[in-house]
Amino acid sequence: MKIILRTVFLAALFTASACISEEPPYKDEATAAMHATGYLLMNGLSLRVIADTETDIRPSTTSSRGAVPRTQNELDDYTIGIYDAQGTLHASTTYGELSAQSLPLELPVGAYRMQICSESTSETPDVAWEHPVYGTSYDFVICKGVTTIIEEEVTCKLQNIKVTLLCSADLAAQLSDDTHSTISLGASQMTFAKGEQRAAYFMPSEATNTLAFHLRGSFVEGGDVSFSKQIAGVKGGQWRKISLVIAHTDEGNVKVFDITVDTFELDETIDVNATNGLWEPIIDDNPVVAPTVVWTGHDLNEEFRLSESMFALINGSYICTEPVEIAVSALGGIGQCEVTIESTNEALLASLESYGLPRTFDLCTLNPDDTAYTALKRFGFPLGEELRNATTAKFNLAGAMPLLYFYPGFDGTHSFSFRITDADDPTGSAATEGTLRIVVDRNAAANGGSILWLGAGADSKALDITQPYDAVELVPGMQIDIDIRIPAGIRNFDVEIVSPTLEPFLVDLNIPSRFDLCHAEGDTNTTGSLAAMLHGFGFPVNDEVTGKTEFDPLFSITSFVDLILGITPEATGLYTYDFGLTITDNNGAVTSGTIRLKITK
Repeated sequence: MKIILRTVFLAALFTASACISEEPPYKDEATAAMHATGYLLMNGLSLRVIADTETDIRPSTTSSRGAVPRTQNELDDYTIGIYDAQGTLHASTTYGELSAQSLPLELPVGAYRMQICSESTSETPDVAWEHPVYGTSYDFVICKGVTTIIEEEVTCKLQNIKVTLLCSADLAAQLSDDTHSTISLGASQMTFAKGEQRAAYFMPSEATNTLAFHLRGSFVEGGDVSFSKQIAGVKGGQWRKISLVIAHTDEGNVKVFDITVDTFELDETIDVNATNGLWEPIIDDNPVVAPTVVWTGHDLNEEFRLSESMFALINGSYICTEPVEIAVSALGGIGQCEVTIESTNEALLASLESYGLPRTFDLCTLNPDDTAYTALKRFGFPLGEELRNATTAKFNLAGAMPLLYFYPGFDGTHSFSFRITDADDPTGSAATEGTLRIVVDRNAAANGGSILWLGAGADSKALDITQPYDAVELVPGMQIDIDIRIPAGIRNFDVEIVSPTLEPFLVDLNIPSRFDLCHAEGDTNTTGSLAAMLHGFGFPVNDEVTGKTEFDPLFSITSFVDLILGITPEATGLYTYDFGLTITDNNGAVTSGTIRLKITK
């Protein structure tokens, strides 16, 4: 009988919708939302590798050895780790395994970093010949009951320091064959014999490092050679080309080396004992490309309204589950990142001053000794060395949102203005500006709208389902018509179906247990789309919902009644079916209610 009922149910749904959604099966999305978790789906992620820092090499065209992949199989071996803000590892896989996965990963709400590397940390030597290591990191946020999808191309770059040593021909001819140079980074060192052509790759121990250079040997005509030099400011992802030349040969039989170092970032050259005119820096006549400032998933030109539904209470603290992430990029590296905070609420500005925050500050110049450093770090800003000269950076400002809404909360319009300059543009002639505007109006949130279940209350009166009430017994032929009135117009309409009995059938049909009627995938005429499936059940979708202040005909789930009755088990027990409705209006106010049904046997 159970199999027959299951078959009848599926047939009825196919007839009603005439299509099957191809969305991935989010079996536990309702449970995830209740427990402040969300999902991560990464099977659309694609990798690309830039060899050293001067050549963009894609896997299909790479011919060099080392960690740069020459085939898809080598790329598949890249390791991927998912870490939370405390550094706890939540998942570890390879790019090949990830590409084959189709189900999302459930994670607690919070900020995360994905670390990608051409090899595991345990396999990476501190220093080795011709052993480049490539990788990158990618920051993202997991929101309550929402699937975060990573499907863009992610670029892996050199992680260690590439060091090569060149010697001018005239000097090499004067040095004995046993002359050698030792280059060290901390306890790691490599010895370069005369004429060594290979590159040594050092894994950096700090964000900024110092290489120690030491030459020892003798001249063919007699006389020892010994000198040392410290090369400071060395970072991972750089290629340090060290050139050794002779400075003075006119003091009798003594060869004098006057050691100087000209440090060029990235692929420019370090000259040891440089003579005038040798290794001149190359002047790039190309104009500076303006940096970019993007608010992920939003338009910086539009105000954003905070609402209580965007927060989850976890371990006694409110966590913002709505992504508030600003992504910036500069081809030549970030030179300056000025932030100006303004607000219509003077109390907020006074509160920021108590944290030691000035109205305007440069994130690139702040260090741990600055009063504002700790507060800005807690709010999600990258600071100082981790931002300066970076080509890309992300600001996850979710940590500041509870301050605006709850602790203690500040109504008004709050602006975070960014001015980004490229390191190659010291005058700021090509600076880019953008402003994030956050609106907090908690009074409006208290008057968002109404949701009434017509005829379900005492004496067949309307039942206000935004308030607590006992589940209503479901009987054959029951009409479930909902009168929804949202004066400011609907921006989002989330429906959450919570029922252990109904869940397996939703999974079979690839219908998620939570969906937004304003943004259903596809349209009503697209076979296989979620929009067409929901429309087949009588739900309005997309343009039929967005911007509406009320529904005519009424919002109804009457079409579900007979189907629910048909799949309810014959065994004695209590079976519940909850349809949660969460509606966000164009002012950010949230009105929520639940259609609570039960069958008692």
